[in-house]
Amino acid sequence: MQYVTADGLPPVSKIGLGTMRFGEKTFDPGLARDLVRRALELGITHFDTAEAYGWGRSERLLGEALAAEGVTDAVVTSKYGPLLPLPAVIERHARASRGRLALPQIRLYLLHMPNPLFPRRVIMRGFGRAQEAGVIGAAGVSNHSLSQWQAAEAALGHPVAANEVLLNLLHRGPLDDLVPWAARHRRLVITASPLGQGMLAGRAHLIDAALADDGREAGQRVAGVGHPVAVVGVLGEVPAHQHRQLGRAEDAGRGRVPVRAPRAGRPGTVQDRNARLLE
Repeated sequence: MQYVTADGLPPVSKIGLGTMRFGEKTFDPGLARDLVRRALELGITHFDTAEAYGWGRSERLLGEALAAEGVTDAVVTSKYGPLLPLPAVIERHARASRGRLALPQIRLYLLHMPNPLFPRRVIMRGFGRAQEAGVIGAAGVSNHSLSQWQAAEAALGHPVAANEVLLNLLHRGPLDDLVPWAARHRRLVITASPLGQGMLAGRAHLIDAALADDGREAGQRVAGVGHPVAVVGVLGEVPAHQHRQLGRAEDAGRGRVPVRAPRAGRPGTVQDRNARLLE
């Protein structure tokens, strides 16, 4: 596993475990624990969730799985859905998420999407309050353009550490502006749906469905159009310097430290496990 660094965060594994499906009513809690355990064994330190995923169920299952492994210092990212983004409301929701996760602090807390109905300074004041109270570590955003990200940071008055956006072979726009800016300023770009919800991992029927549902423009950007086996052709069309940026869970453009995956069954924190491997 390799790790990246960013202002306000400990080293973060480039590959993270997304837990949106943990929020599904039928998702097996035992499977959630197995997935989290295996992720830790592989050296993954970043886990992504949100209060909107199953109205908190994803956070709760993730928290239970981390607790079962004795891990309290993972870089857990959760998100606030900005329905009423007033400072007191944001802090209250952050505390509720922290409680469901059963963690001393949420290392990274994101504004799930912009809300143009409320002044940005009011929204970010809520994140500042949660930081001052120690409920969250770093503040971040999601689904923000570069200008929106920069405006959020100006409103907060200190670094907004991360921006989670759609980024994969079919959606490469963030490589033009977000990723280079993040690399220069020690920020993270977290990729949402790096495998296109399976379309880029061999699930040909998903591309067929997308093409049948007015998805031709996106589908035609896959070499050969029909099936993802031709995605290799798309990689060949991407400039060489961008190859390393595609499919990452995080990329701050620096701080790459290759670390072997921890062995199964080792107790202790994520950092303890990795430190033993470096001895």
